[in-house]
Amino acid sequence: MQKTLIILFSIIFLGNCKSQTMMKNDWESVKVKNQTLVFGNGVKFKTNVYDLKYIGYLNSDKEFPYFVFSGRTCQNCDENISIFIHSPSDGPINKETKLKRYLFPGGLYDMETGKLILESRAFKGNCLPEKSNIVIWYQNALDELGKWKKSVYIVEVSGNKLEEYMIADSLPDIEVTLKQVSKKICYEIPGLNQTTEP
Repeated sequence: MQKTLIILFSIIFLGNCKSQTMMKNDWESVKVKNQTLVFGNGVKFKTNVYDLKYIGYLNSDKEFPYFVFSGRTCQNCDENISIFIHSPSDGPINKETKLKRYLFPGGLYDMETGKLILESRAFKGNCLPEKSNIVIWYQNALDELGKWKKSVYIVEVSGNKLEEYMIADSLPDIEVTLKQVSKKICYEIPGLNQTTEP
């Protein structure tokens, strides 16, 4: 009887520990309250970004992952919706923080002419067989000569820091990424059409 109670206690105790560990690392359950991301594990992250939407996270060696979210840095302004990638381990976001803005996917139209000047699709996750934990943009932009040029832009976590680079030659094929999407290990960030900023 005593042995059974010890085993039962161990199962309950280990189950609680496991659930607390899972809860601590749960970055999927999130609510957006004004400019703050409130996670199911109790962590609150104030972004100081308006029209805030949570996209996901990139794992890192830091205490906190890199959160991927979208919005704009000003309220009721002409700034486009952008993507932001920031880890609370790098410090809080305040007025002095220079948040890097990344292109939000979709079509970008010239504000004056209404002409399409850039198309892009963006994906997050394990989106290339040799690259996991990334955000990748497939872009097609109109150059100064009026010709369309394709490129790929990647942001990835290397250890405990972000690395980003543009690929203009020997581009990865978007079909490879779409296969990763079908495996549900990468997902597409839905795009929207915007105009150039004034």
